[in-house]
Amino acid sequence: MTPFTSPTTGVAPAELSDTLIAGGVDRAVPMLISGGTVIAPDAVYSPGWVDISADRIVGCGSGGPPREADFSFPDSTLAAG
Repeated sequence: MTPFTSPTTGVAPAELSDTLIAGGVDRAVPMLISGGTVIAPDAVYSPGWVDISADRIVGCGSGGPPREADFSFPDSTLAAG
């Protein structure tokens, strides 16, 4: 693994979208992603986080994530939903 590879998913952040699209991540494994800004259906969090489990968003919120993020994009905007 490279220093930027998630220990949970085994994927580097730059490969995350392509891997998810190709189905290369076990979607049953919970994944926590943090970002500089998170746009959720009901709010905008800056900074924020999105918690994914079993291919579903199970939570999102403002501030630091509730546990260590699998992927962190502090200079990016994430759209949850």
